[in-house]
Amino acid sequence: MKRERTILVVDDEARIVSLVETALRQAGYAVVTASSGSTALERLDESIDLVLTDLRMPDTDGLALLSEARRRGFTIPVVLMTAFG
Repeated sequence: MKRERTILVVDDEARIVSLVETALRQAGYAVVTASSGSTALERLDESIDLVLTDLRMPDTDGLALLSEARRRGFTIPVVLMTAFG
């Protein structure tokens, strides 16, 4: 049986997380969410296939999340999102 693809959505704004989560679930993906980069790092062991993360967050920003994930040996694709110009 084929496993549903799981996407980790990381953003400190609950409104953005909810919007992205709804769209991804409607497209047939399983979604795991985190409101911070540090929480996202804890969730990487949950069979994540893709990480969608905000670039700017208060505790651990998207680049630091990507860097730490790579340092820990994760090769999961990461897409950085931002509302900033």
